[in-house]
This record gives sequence, structure tokens and C-alpha cells, in this order.
Amino acid sequence: MENRRKKAWIYTRIDAPEDSHGTLKKQYEQLNTYGEQLRMEIAGSSSDMGETAGLERPGLDLFLEEKDNRGIEVLLVLDSSRISRDRNLCREFLLQMAKSGIEVCSPLEGILSASPQQAARSRGVWMDYNVKTRILLATNFNTREFNDLMYESAKPHMIEDIKSVIEADPTLSQYIDGDLTFRFLSDYRILLKYQFGCNDENEAEAESFSKSCVEDIRKELEGKGYRIERLNCTAEEMDMKWLDELEDMVFPEKQSL
Repeated sequence: MENRRKKAWIYTRIDAPEDSHGTLKKQYEQLNTYGEQLRMEIAGSSSDMGETAGLERPGLDLFLEEKDNRGIEVLLVLDSSRISRDRNLCREFLLQMAKSGIEVCSPLEGILSASPQQAARSRGVWMDYNVKTRILLATNFNTREFNDLMYESAKPHMIEDIKSVIEADPTLSQYIDGDLTFRFLSDYRILLKYQFGCNDENEAEAESFSKSCVEDIRKELEGKGYRIERLNCTAEEMDMKWLDELEDMVFPEKQSL
């Protein structure tokens, strides 16, 4: 018995207000070929042109209206920027698709996911990394008439402020390994340090993941009066020797008779 083909929807988009070079057609053809390679049934398609601030577009709205009626299981897009160049908007859309049981696939990026870690897993082998993350934060103390005594008394409140932003983020809070370290500098700036433990393809991807998580809380930090001046992420492969030693202690090798 022949396996049932998944039903897919092709969505194409360009930022330009007019498709003078036939880009939408080329996108469609590439995605149609991609769908055929994955043995999918193309059950619908739509397209959009021009830049928009949000996700309200005629072509995308048509997909959302028809996805249930047509039993769509997969959305095909050229890459994640076709959904949105805004990271948060793209993540929200991917979360919505995950809740609806719809996979979003790209011939350039593979299976798209709201979780960068889950997306990395779909591309290949993971490695464990510790990413030493350092964030230099500017405060409002240098622009106001505060004395050192007031600055000292405000430190616990500032720590709780920053912690609350990190703990409220559903992604970053999951990957911080250990404690947050706060160092208050003489120029009223704060150096925040922590270990970001993750699994990824290589060091560059692990560092990029850590940076993207910090960027996701930039606005929230600024809303509380803390501006990111510098961000440094340095990845190194985790030392797993302790695990091997522990296994040797619990499960010692049998001596040959």
C-alpha cells in the first residue's frame, strides 16, 4: 500500500512592492520541486509582496484561513525571512504552527522551529558547549545626581531587576548553567557574567545562540533602565571526563580471569 503523502502549502514572499524580475515564480518553482522531493502533495499556495510591520498579509492570511479546511500538514517557505525578518515575530508564528501541528520547512534551512536548539538538532550531530557570556550594562546613575551611598543601596534592587528579566524569558532562563555573577564597576556600569550551556553543531553556532537569547531581552532591559553596551560570547566544548570517571566508579570494568 502506497504511503499517504503529507499535504503542503507553498508560501512565497518578496520585500519589493512589485515582482518585476519574476522572483515569486522562481520561489514557487523551487519550493514545488522541494515538495516533490519530500513526496508531498501541494494542496495550496499564496504569495505576498512589499514590506509589512507585522504578520498581517493577504497571502499569509489566506494560508491561515485555509490550513484547517485543506488539512495542511506542512508549510513550505524559501527561508525564515519569508515569514518575517523580525526574530520575535518569526518565533511567534513558528510557535503558532507547532501548536497547530504544522511543520515549517525550508530547502535552505531545513525544518524551522521556534527553538534554535530544536532546529539545530534537525540539521545534524550536536556537541555540548559552555558559552562564557559577558554583558556590559550601562545604568542611569551616570546621568543623575546620585551619591555613592545611594548607589550602594540600589545595588540589590538592580540585581533583582536584571534577574527578573532573565527569568521571565522562556528560552534564556533554560540554558543558564549556574549562578549569575554581577560586578559593579566604578563608572556605574554593571558587568554580568554567566555560563550558557547548550548543544549545537559547532562553537560559532553555540555563540550565536547565546547572543540571540541576549538580544531577545534587550528591550526588556532597556525598559528597566539597563542598556547593553557590549556583549561577548565565547564557546568551548564541555569537559565530560568527569562523567566517564563517574561511570567507571559505578560500573567498574570486570577483570579478566
